[in-house]
Amino acid sequence: MSRDVRRRGRSRGDQLHEVAADNSSSVREAMVHGRSQREAVLHLLSGGLSAGFVRATLQPLDTIKTRLQAARVGKLAGSGGRWRQSWQTIRSITLANGGTRGLYRGVVPGVLGIVPAAAVYMLVYQSLKKRAFRVLREKYHPAGVAASAAAGDIAASLVRVPCEMTKQRLQVGVYRNVGHALRELLHESAGNVGTMYRGLGAQLSRDVPFVMVEFLCYENLKSAVLNGRNPMSPASTSAMTLTQNESVLVGSICGAMAALVSNPMDVVKTRLMTQMPDAPRRYQGLIDCAMRIAQEEGPSTFLRGLAPRIVAKSMQSALFFVAYEALRNRLE
Repeated sequence: MSRDVRRRGRSRGDQLHEVAADNSSSVREAMVHGRSQREAVLHLLSGGLSAGFVRATLQPLDTIKTRLQAARVGKLAGSGGRWRQSWQTIRSITLANGGTRGLYRGVVPGVLGIVPAAAVYMLVYQSLKKRAFRVLREKYHPAGVAASAAAGDIAASLVRVPCEMTKQRLQVGVYRNVGHALRELLHESAGNVGTMYRGLGAQLSRDVPFVMVEFLCYENLKSAVLNGRNPMSPASTSAMTLTQNESVLVGSICGAMAALVSNPMDVVKTRLMTQMPDAPRRYQGLIDCAMRIAQEEGPSTFLRGLAPRIVAKSMQSALFFVAYEALRNRLE
């Protein structure tokens, strides 16, 4: 009798222990799930808001770069002719196109496109990088960063490209204003949504190398700076963040390097996105565009807009990483 009672007592105790263990496991899973959701929201908000702020701030430099790249010219003898044309282009924006307001043409679709695109990008990038770091050995972490950056950019491009095309056509004067742009784009894309993604291949050919260089550079320089603070215990730097000055310096270096590498494809992308369906001697795609630019205007054309682009991208990366880290810390 007493043995049966003890057995029943032990079985009830085991059952209670199992229930408690299950409840504890469920609580842990819920906490992990909640933390993951919170991190996802942080990446979405931080990435989107900081990118919108940066795009609006640096729109004038982007407009100058776009106008320089979009102009088709023959081969110029010497550097003087090309510099003269560059300054003439800048003057046409600031003086003949509504003064400084002309520098902000396309800012509305630019910001509307970059905010959700950057939010998607940072969410995909941070999520995939976190998983890659869990699975890969440390020596393969740079490959995980590059692959995560590339995947994030491909996902973001699906949101960004239509707005980018609208922005650039406004910048070069194809459309009078945003309302005119919407009407023309709807008419042009009737029955063929693919026209909204004209230049997608060129955009990916430009942006994938750009983000791979930018984020590889950022992750490595960030680690070097943090390890330099605490060389005796590198593992403890994982929870540390860069100061504002460090973020500016690291971000600007990475942005300038990425801009230099990707400028040739940026010229190709601009040409494809700004040409109209009824334009004479249309480019027939990415390869045709690149070959004709080289043959008709010379290889140096691929460097058009490089100076304002390096300035813009170095400032963009610096401001973005500063704003991203600050917003993320504030939201946490």
